[in-house]
Amino acid sequence: MAELFASNSRKLLLLVTTWMATVSVMPGQVNAARSSSEEQISNSEAKVLTFEVVSVRPHKNNDGHAWNFSYRTDGVNAPGITLRRFIERAYGIFNDDLISGLPDWANSARYDIEAKVGNSDIAEFQKLNLDQRRSMVQALLVDRFKLVAHHEAKDLPIYALVIAKDSSKLQESKSGAFTSIKGVDCLVKASEPNSLVVQYCSMASLARMLRDEANLDRTVVDRTGLTGHYDISLHWAADEDPPPGSSQQGTGLLPEAPGSSIFAALQKQLGLKLESTKGPVDTIVIDHIETPSPN
Repeated sequence: MAELFASNSRKLLLLVTTWMATVSVMPGQVNAARSSSEEQISNSEAKVLTFEVVSVRPHKNNDGHAWNFSYRTDGVNAPGITLRRFIERAYGIFNDDLISGLPDWANSARYDIEAKVGNSDIAEFQKLNLDQRRSMVQALLVDRFKLVAHHEAKDLPIYALVIAKDSSKLQESKSGAFTSIKGVDCLVKASEPNSLVVQYCSMASLARMLRDEANLDRTVVDRTGLTGHYDISLHWAADEDPPPGSSQQGTGLLPEAPGSSIFAALQKQLGLKLESTKGPVDTIVIDHIETPSPN
């Protein structure tokens, strides 16, 4: 399985506004979820974009279960993808337990999905933040798959981001100029795998980014109590998270893994830690979805 989402999206992402949690909380049925902060920025600072060309075709290559989802300079490319995986990436959800109500075919049928903006909109598309790009993909699902869904809170395992016993090692940001830019809550400076280098970052934004950037299996919630903005440089090794169901999960203890795991790196480099606990998590319930309309 090829997965280019995390690295490609971070290369394209320059300004990170206040990120919504796993999905935005909205009562009733929704077609495309958009956070209020995202709507304000979209309406006032960016042109509302839609994909000009969308292609959805059955995947016919005999390549096992290989698939991909990546944001490109002019849109989205997702060959060999199931609808479940496409919905996960449209909403920023990477846990099967957080999406329910899908028919069997949505878990097995594979498609080659490609969507592009018009040539005149490429420059504007490249300015969009991750939430805004996801909203465009959600609108694609409504248009081509007739998606109708609603949000439902469930009590599930989460990671709480807290201050370690040795106290925080964070440095207050000196990038005061960012405070004058509407909606800016974090500026991503690096695009290397297994690293996060940001400026003027709140703890809420750090918590939201950790799940995507470190490929964690659950939502991360800020419980540090810190209200400032910080310059952060965090580096860790891949694939050293505690496995699901291990004795270390649910204990709130750091794993006995090499010091470069995301869990140990947070404590050693930032004076923070991830505690395993439970809390309300927003999930998506699919009310209606159809096989894709012809191109």
